[in-house]
Amino acid sequence: MGRRRFKRRSQKKKNRIGKILFLLTLALGVYAVIKVYGLILKDNIKKEEPVYLYIPSGASYETVIDSLEKLDVLKSFTGFDLVAKLKSYPDLVKPGRYKIGSGLSNNELVNKLRSGDQEVVQLTFNNLEDIYELAGIVSRQIEADSASLVAEMTSIDVDDFEVNSATLPSLFLPNTYQFYWNTDADGFVRRMVLEFNRFWNNERKSKAKSMNLTIPEVVTLASIVHKETVKPDERKRVAGLYVNRIRKNWKLQSDPTVIFAVKKKLNKDTIIRRVLYKDLRTESPYNTYLNPGIPPGPICIPPLGAIDAVLYHEEHEYMYMCAREDFSGYHNFAITASQHAINRAKYTKELDRRNIKR
Repeated sequence: MGRRRFKRRSQKKKNRIGKILFLLTLALGVYAVIKVYGLILKDNIKKEEPVYLYIPSGASYETVIDSLEKLDVLKSFTGFDLVAKLKSYPDLVKPGRYKIGSGLSNNELVNKLRSGDQEVVQLTFNNLEDIYELAGIVSRQIEADSASLVAEMTSIDVDDFEVNSATLPSLFLPNTYQFYWNTDADGFVRRMVLEFNRFWNNERKSKAKSMNLTIPEVVTLASIVHKETVKPDERKRVAGLYVNRIRKNWKLQSDPTVIFAVKKKLNKDTIIRRVLYKDLRTESPYNTYLNPGIPPGPICIPPLGAIDAVLYHEEHEYMYMCAREDFSGYHNFAITASQHAINRAKYTKELDRRNIKR
């Protein structure tokens, strides 16, 4: 009897221990699940405002970690590292510009980086002088550096586009374009050629041909129009004036071409608010006071609106223009030299009154 009671007590004790072990195992399992949930699915971003992670082409996983540390955006690097390795991300690093917003879990962030789900860049350029300035502006918005951009731009097969080294800027149309940040120089130039061909449709080509102008000549004339007036609503009138001069084989006599020639000669960023008579004698193929016809190439990279202003110019009889004496940015137009002389005298008088010497 005593031996049986002892066995029953021993069995009950074993059952209690078994239950305790089961409950402990269950608790550890629940804890592990909660821990795994925290590592994988819980928000791991410490910043409220979005930040951007830039991953260069050819970057390693270590580079990604270093960049994340510099951004100081993660609550737990250990959790991110664990999830990244569980999902084989170290072997699947993709370059790009990634937006990291609040509320992202490690799982969501790793999935974003692993799949290359990057944000596009709204690449904008306008009001530029040449391809070197263009390369500098573009290189600050995508991964390609300015040197590679210039090299790629100048290696374009110019014969395909009726351009030469002087008219090469004609191929690049100022606008806002969507690019991925990790676009290289070749990708940028290919896109610009695509946009050039898209803009120069059959209608615009026909308009240029009807004016007996090549595409580079239209763009060069547009660059002069752009520099002549800051008022978009005046572009077509200014363009019409230059078209009139071309038709009559008159010299364009454009002050912006003289300014361009002077600055090119001085080789520095000189601010010229007043063109002097001595400037008109500056030896340069771009000086339209000395040379007939359209200059060798654009004096800037003109906006699309200026190009269309040339193609769809205003028909009138004006042959002369002079900045208004009210400094509004608009111009006084004239048909005759005598009327132009009156307009010029009024503007010169105001320059003297304001003591503008240069």
